[in-house]
Formats: sequence, structure tokens, C-alpha cells
Amino acid sequence: MPPPDSKAVDWNALVAEGLKTLEALAGQQWTDYNEHDPGVTLLEALAYGLTDLGYRAGMPVPDLMADELGRVDLDGACLFTPPRIFPSAPVTPLDLRKVVLDQLPGLANLWFTPQPDALLAGHVRVWLLPASLLLEDGQTTLVDAARRCLSRYRSLGDVFDTVTCIAPESVHLTLCIRVRQDALPEQVLLEARNAVARALAPPIVFQPYPAPSETSTPPEALFEGPLLSRGSVQDADLWEPRTPEQLHELVAQALLSVEAIEELVALEVLPLPEIQGAEDTPRAFEWDPCAPGNDITVLQGRSSWKPMAPLAPLPAMAPPPGGGPGPDVLGLWADSAARGSFSDVRRYDPVQDTLPPCYRLEPHALPPDAPALRVAQVRQLRAYLFVFEQLLANAFAQLAHAPRLLSCREPVPPYVWQPLYALEGADTVLKGSPVLPPGSPVQAQVDAWASYQEDPANPYASGMRAIAHRWNEAFGQPEGFLDCLLARFAESLPSLDWQNFETLEQKRRYLARYPELSAQRHIAFDLEEARRQLKPLPSNVSVLEHRVNLMLAAGPREPLRQYASLLDAGGAGPGYTPYLGRSYYLMEHPLLLGTLPSEAPSGGSGTTLLDKDFFSLRLTHVLTNWTWFPLRTGFQEYVESFIRESAPAHLDQVFLWLEPSEMDAFTVLVAQWYADGLPLLDATGSDAQSVEVRTSGSAYALAEWLHEALRPKQLAVRP
Repeated sequence: MPPPDSKAVDWNALVAEGLKTLEALAGQQWTDYNEHDPGVTLLEALAYGLTDLGYRAGMPVPDLMADELGRVDLDGACLFTPPRIFPSAPVTPLDLRKVVLDQLPGLANLWFTPQPDALLAGHVRVWLLPASLLLEDGQTTLVDAARRCLSRYRSLGDVFDTVTCIAPESVHLTLCIRVRQDALPEQVLLEARNAVARALAPPIVFQPYPAPSETSTPPEALFEGPLLSRGSVQDADLWEPRTPEQLHELVAQALLSVEAIEELVALEVLPLPEIQGAEDTPRAFEWDPCAPGNDITVLQGRSSWKPMAPLAPLPAMAPPPGGGPGPDVLGLWADSAARGSFSDVRRYDPVQDTLPPCYRLEPHALPPDAPALRVAQVRQLRAYLFVFEQLLANAFAQLAHAPRLLSCREPVPPYVWQPLYALEGADTVLKGSPVLPPGSPVQAQVDAWASYQEDPANPYASGMRAIAHRWNEAFGQPEGFLDCLLARFAESLPSLDWQNFETLEQKRRYLARYPELSAQRHIAFDLEEARRQLKPLPSNVSVLEHRVNLMLAAGPREPLRQYASLLDAGGAGPGYTPYLGRSYYLMEHPLLLGTLPSEAPSGGSGTTLLDKDFFSLRLTHVLTNWTWFPLRTGFQEYVESFIRESAPAHLDQVFLWLEPSEMDAFTVLVAQWYADGLPLLDATGSDAQSVEVRTSGSAYALAEWLHEALRPKQLAVRP
């Protein structure tokens, strides 16, 4: 509710303000402001109506936004619940590891290692540690699933060169332990095996997200990072690869954590075989006390015990607690979102109903034989009050209009009104209301009045609509409400003009999809999906391209067709033809090159040199003018500014504006590259500044075209 000192609900203050205004306007003719004066009575009744409006305007926002069932349209009002607005697509390597582990339960862990060449920044090798021993077919299936998952969540400029399964290396121990007198050696060995296994390869546990009532953690901290289907994972649980130097300490601490082991008499980790493969291959270890190669002695009192050879396999370890699918976290938090108590704030209680009976405004207050003068006086007062009634009723309608104003679902006029047909005597004061001859049947009068109300073109409704239309044209700012919703997310986009072609409908669609577009703003196109489709699809583009296509109408053509009639006003010549093809391509240069060879360039036939910088963390935005007007400098600068503000800051942004014929030629090269499965350049050598590649294949044709097209820009920035 408004504060007690708010004028909106202070009846005395409103009356005093009214009297002050009346005195200033008509003080020379109207001098009696005592309560017996009819004008003061009317002022008091109007002030009472204003306090009613003030009280309703001060209702809690959930009550004003609630429907008849108390539900608030959270999505329509862009009041997104925490699980929708706070999470993001994976940004850091830890985020990406969590997502892959969440979607591939067959993984125990995974790691990324960057390519050693500094100029191949963004190129990464992926190492998978399966949760169980897999045959070759099983490893292939796991690698394929990981590739698809990584491709869906790939950030702009990132390339996953190789995805490889690794197997844990067996550790063998020379071990002597002292156990309690009442312990069973076989049980102790089982507990020791489990403790060492948890130390060498700790299980990664997914904890279900709590319901809102079950946590005191702020939502922005609870839902930081990607939203996982199986629950949350702590960063510390994503253990890093073990090294041989850590084994002794890890095993010793694990053994001493077993309650039945009293003393670690001797422990030696036997030498490991030479590592096979690249030096930076992550290593994982396991210990099976049943495997040959272990020398285990258990001391119990004055006796000792050695496992009989061969030792029977130990039972499998129980799965860690906390696993399994998480709850419907979106549903949990949506159900707990703010709900309101519905109040019919549109309902209007007429001011004339609060006046004393002596004014004869209530139903049947005048007798049938009342003098014509008295009837005219009552009608005149009713018509006089109707002006104030309409203003107040429209204010209540405007208050009830708030949920639609603060919604991105549909275009609505900022100003609205509501009819007052239900007011007593409305049929006698409204313009054009039916007047039947004296003595007409009562039912005929009722039917005529009903027909008047149902006619949308009656003089009263037409006049009110015209007034509301003029207000909407003069003072309405539907774009302002959308800009307000955008500003709540720190988004600011300029108003519609001929330079940028943003429309209200584009902003509305952007707001409706804001959680996804915001969370995934750094995500690139799905490389594996493109290799399956073998063609560039408008649906499989980076989220940055989605934003440009949506907000600047670079993709869908229809939002711009409405401007076709404005060609002459925009200065287009008679020979100008708008480009209707795909007008924006985002090219990730790292996708064209894989691992650099160590050989120096040979200069052999069929090869050429390309600058190394061409392939290092660079994005080229290939654009052509898609508007219905010739390309303008202001539009070009605006597009480049919009893209720079939306693109990842660590990537080098280059803009290449093409004529329509050049864009058509470039489109052919891109389509052929896709049709060939997005192959890499065939690199044959490299030095500090250049890469030698074969001059054949669709990858080279595309790279060479871009290289030559961008050369003037590169020369322009060199001293």
C-alpha cells in the first residue's frame, strides 16, 4: 500500500488541494467553500474516487500482474525465474567438463590440453577417462558422443582437434599393514581397495539442486555456470590428472583412512612402465590388490597373513551417493515464483453513487411525474459528472492494462479506455443514445439500448477511440516499454530508423528468447551437425549471428519489406535492387587449419604460403548490404559497432563488406566447403610467420579467397 503520507490516499489533502485550485481559478465568483456548498460536495466525492485509485495503484506488483487464478505471466513480463536467467552455456573449461560429464554418464572424467604452438590458440585436445573398461567399439561410441556434445557447446574460435580415450594405468604395491586384532583381513583388503580407488580417481558426484525453501544460497550463486540435468557439481570435485610423484602420498593417506588399519609398516609403489603417446597425455591410475605383481602382507597381533594366490576378485564398489537424475529444478522454482491475489482493479465504482440522495442520482429516485425541469437538472448533473467518471474509469483501465504493457508477447497500445454503459442514466446522456417515442414498450427501450452498446461504431465509442488514438499517436511510446524491459538486463538498443531497421517486433522476439540468447551469446555453430548436413543451414549458425539476424534483420527478409514503399524517400535510385540472399556469414579462421607440421616450408610445386596470423583467433564478418536502400556509412558503422559489442572480446574482429556479386561468389565457395565436410587445409610446413599449404581442395579455395580479400585491410594497419 502507499505510505500513509501519500497524497494519493490522503482524502483531506486531496480536498484541500482541490479547494486551493478552485480558489485560484474562480475565487472571485465562488467564495463559499463550506461543506453545505454543492460544488464542495462534488469535490469531496471526486477526491474519494481518487483515493480509491491511489489505493489500487499502491497494491503489490504481483497482485496487479496476477490473473483470476493468481498466476503472474513471468515469461511475458520478462520476470524469468533464477534457473532460466542465471545459468549460462559453458564458458570456462571447468564449465565444459561439467556439461560433458552430465550428458555422458559413461565418463569418469575428462581433460583438455591446448596445442603447444602459441599461434594455434583455441585448438584443444580432449582426453576421456571412461568410467569402466571399454572395448574398441565402446570407445568409438563414447568418443563420437563426446564430439557431438563438445560441438554443440563449442565457443567461437575453439577447435577440438582430437578426442581420445585413455585407460587408467595399473599401480602395483609392496605393502605391509598392521590391522586390529578383531579385523577380517579379506574385509580390510576390500576397504583398502575402495579407499585407494577413491583417492586415485575420486567419483564425481552430482548433487540435486535444492528447492527454493531448502537453501539459503543466493540464486545467482546457486545457478552460476551451466544448468546440469543431473544436479550441480563443485569445481573442486573435477580432479586433475594424477602424476607418478603423487602416488605414494595418495595411497598412504587412503590406507590410513581405513578404520581397521592401525599402522602402515611399509609401502612402496613399484616403478611404472614408460608412458606411451604424447608427453602431455593425462594419466590416471588404479590399484587392484587381486592383480599379480602386488606383494601384500597383513600383520595381526603376532601373526601375519598374505593373500593366497590367486586371490579371488573383490566385489564391485557401490556407486557413490548423490548420483542419478536431479529433480525438475525449473518446475520447482517456477512453482515458487511470486504469485498474486487477483484484484479487479478495472472495476469502476461510480462517483455519483457516493453522493447524497438529495441529488436524485440513484435508480428510480425521480417519480414518473417529476417536473421536466427537475429531470433536466438531474440529467445535466449526471452529464457533468460523466466527464470526471470517464477520466477516473480510464485511469482504472490503464492500471489493469499494466500486465499487457509490461509484456513482450504482443503489441498493445499504451493508452486504453473503458466504456461506462453500466452507469445509471448513461442511456440518457451519451451522444447518439436511442430516444424512442413516448409510450414505447419498456422492452423496446431495453433492446435499443443493448443494440447501442453492441455497436462499435456508436458515437460514444467512436469518439473515445479517436481520443485514445490521438493520445497514443502523440504521447504513446510502445517502444519505450520494450526498451525498459531490455534495460533491466543491461541491454540498450537504438530506436527504429532507416539506418538500422530495428522494429518493435524484433525487440519483442528478442526479449522472449533473451535467457537463451544471453546465456549462449558466445556459442559457435555446431560443427558436427554441419558435417552431417553437408550444407550451411540458417538454423545452424552461431548465436552471435542469430542476434544480428534478429535485431538487424540481416537474416529474415520479411521485416524489411514494409520499407519497400519508402525507397524514394530513402534516396534509392530506380536501378537499385536489394540483395535478398543470405547477407551475413561469420567465418572462424581457426576452423581452416589443424595441427601445424614441424617441417619448414619446402616451396614445392602445388603449395603456397599463408600468414600464420590469418588463422589465429580471428573472426571475419562477411557482409553485404541487405537493406532496401543503398549502403550508407552510418548503417555500416552501426552494424560493425553492434557486432563488436556482442562478440567475445578475446577474438580479433575483421569486417569484410562485399558487393552482391562478390557475396554470390563467396557463397558458392562456402557451400562447396560444407559439401566436402568442412575439411582442413593440407599443411605441409611452417615457420615463424607462415604456413605452407597445398593449393587444392575447397578449404584452400575459401582460405585463399578470404586471404586475398582481407589483404588490403592488413596492409592498411601496418606501419
